[in-house]
This record gives sequence, structure tokens and C-alpha cells, in this order.
Amino acid sequence: MPSNMRVVLACLMLSSAYGFSPASKSDLEDALDECCRNGDNVDLMGTFNNDCRVDSQGTYDTDGDHIGDWDTSLVTDMSFVFKRAEVCFETMNANVTYWNTSSVTTMESTFKDATLFNQPLQWDVSKVTSMDYMFNGATLFNQPLDWNTSHVTNKDFMFSKFSSRVNSMDDWNTFATQECDLTRSSHEALRDEITKSGRAPAYQMAGLCV
Repeated sequence: MPSNMRVVLACLMLSSAYGFSPASKSDLEDALDECCRNGDNVDLMGTFNNDCRVDSQGTYDTDGDHIGDWDTSLVTDMSFVFKRAEVCFETMNANVTYWNTSSVTTMESTFKDATLFNQPLQWDVSKVTSMDYMFNGATLFNQPLDWNTSHVTNKDFMFSKFSSRVNSMDDWNTFATQECDLTRSSHEALRDEITKSGRAPAYQMAGLCV
């Protein structure tokens, strides 16, 4: 076998071994679109499920890497990633609990209008500065969010149009900025919880603009 072919095969084997690792937001969105275009990823209830699989190049493959196993460590921008294929991702409830988000700096509108999304998010958001509209319209989401938000400066309306409640936000008194106007919220359940629990000062310190 010619040496150049051996090199190509070796690269392909290495790529396959390491699985899908998008180098950018665009690569990530392209892979998500691949799943959206494949009807097998939408169950009988119309929900985008966990069967989203792609090969190492991000092409849909039933034997490929499950969406929850994608290596997203190189992605720095996750703004609107579930919005480009809006019809599909309004029903998105895939498990992306352990995505590596340690390089991400913006999560603006990441889950905006994902009306059925309600999965745990064990994400590293320590470099994120913008969370504007992140869960805006994600009406069922009520998972704990014990995140380090110390670099977040923008978080306007990130929980607006909610009908649910966020279970735990214990570490959210670490926002980089402290201003917040809770009166802008349409998330009555969260605001009531803050008031009844006596934790309003802590949440106001957190700058939780909902």
C-alpha cells in the first residue's frame, strides 16, 4: 500500500476513534441540522429525541456518536445553536448533560423557545459572559443550575416566558454584574419562589434578570 494511502487511513482511524469533535459553532450547527433532516430522530410525539448520531465528520450515521457524547470542547460560541433549525429544535429534548462547554464565552439564546427541553446541564460556564435569552421560552425547563457564573455580564430575560421553576441556583450569587430588575420578568413562578423563600436579596445580588 502506498505510504500516502497509509497516512490517510491512519488519519481516518484516529478521527473515528476520537469521534465527532466540532471545531466551531458552524460545525456544531451543521451536525444538528443533519439530525433534524433525518426523521428517525423525531419520535411519535413529535419530540426531537436522543437518537441524534453523526460520524466523525458530522454526517448523520446510525452507528455514529450519540449527541450526548460529542466533544464540544473547541466550541466557543453556542448562541442560538438550537434555533437555526427552529421547527425541529422547538421539540428538542436530547440529553446534552455532559457537553464540554469549558471554552464557551456566549450562550445567548442557546435554548430559546425549546419548549420541551428539560434535561440536566452539568456544564462548565466559567468563561461565559453572555446568557441573554438563554432559556427564554423554554417553558418546561426546571433542572438545577448550580453554575459558576462569575464572568456573566449579560443575562437579560434569560428565563422570561417561563411556566416552570428552576430547582436550584445556589451558586448564582457570583454574577460579574449586580444590577437586576425583577419587575421585567414574565416568570411569575420564579419571582414568587424568590419572595416566599426569603431569598430575594441573594437573587438580586446575583443580578438574575429574568
